[in-house]
Amino acid sequence: DSIQYNEDRQESEVVQELFYIGCMNLTTGKDETIIESTYPTYLVAAGETGVIAYSYDNTGIDYEDPDYRAELEKCKAQLMRWNAETGDKEILVEKTVKEFSNVECVSGTRVFCRTKYGENWYYDLKNGETVPFVQGSVQYIGSRYALLSSGEKWKMLDLQTGQELQNELDWLAENDRAAFEENLQG
Repeated sequence: DSIQYNEDRQESEVVQELFYIGCMNLTTGKDETIIESTYPTYLVAAGETGVIAYSYDNTGIDYEDPDYRAELEKCKAQLMRWNAETGDKEILVEKTVKEFSNVECVSGTRVFCRTKYGENWYYDLKNGETVPFVQGSVQYIGSRYALLSSGEKWKMLDLQTGQELQNELDWLAENDRAAFEENLQG
């Protein structure tokens, strides 16, 4: 929110800030707003079938208050999808910011998210389920494998089986990264 002052009447009015995600038809050059929100909204993935985005409601948070983080954790965060065929916006998940603080990446039909405290979960676009995921920050995800980091260590995970494929990798070791990239291709 921002405040505008009316100098004539010496009063103030609150002006609501809006956030937009839009698209442009590359054939016609026409653009349109597909998601409009009063909360900060972030584009996660876009394709021919639609758009995945997330937003969080931080209205009413007094950032001057030393305890603002506790209040922020109670705010709502939403994972949403805009369907290109129907033009409809659908809220897929609504949690508190403590339970849903960021979208790491999208792979196939899975949207990988994390909590404020680094725990991971994913939303399955096919069946609408929210599934806990492994610890660590998701750095890269492919159709079958994920690369996660925890501190200065990396690990590779087979998404189909849920098994770690190798012991932790030292993130500085070029040989380990080359081996990982080779495994991603296979």
